[in-house]
Amino acid sequence: MHVPGPAAMTSDPTSTPAAQLYAALDELLREHADLTANVVQTAVTNGASSADTKAAEAALGQNTEDLGAAIGSLYGKAAQARFLKLWRAHIRFFVGYTLGVATKNRAEVVTAQRELDGYVSSFAEFVAGATKLRAAAVVADLRGHVATLETAINAIVHHSPSAGTAIQ
Repeated sequence: MHVPGPAAMTSDPTSTPAAQLYAALDELLREHADLTANVVQTAVTNGASSADTKAAEAALGQNTEDLGAAIGSLYGKAAQARFLKLWRAHIRFFVGYTLGVATKNRAEVVTAQRELDGYVSSFAEFVAGATKLRAAAVVADLRGHVATLETAINAIVHHSPSAGTAIQ
């Protein structure tokens, strides 16, 4: 996904780099949620090491690259690198959570939740620093994201009829 740089600014407020980044991120984050659900569902259905799961992970990886490029287009290469490091880590933490739930390994679930708590703090600091949003507000939103995704993962792993609703 291409997000125009500052040179593309016009008097139209919807074509500013910030507005275009917002629109691009909105689309990419929605795609991220769908791709994440697909990875979890595919891994639960076909196995974590199946070819289908690897393909789903590759699509999620490309989405991550696209998100990083969108961030980098406005905030620069250093911010892009920091974003990608944090974003990839949170994906790993959710994978650990999913595997812990799927294998009924409580210690793995607790470890993943502790790692996700650290991610919330680190990512909130990154977002607040880049955007000047209040860190506490970002933390609250990220905690909601983590709780929602944990609910969706549990629904998928336990083959709950509410899995689709939980993902939404």
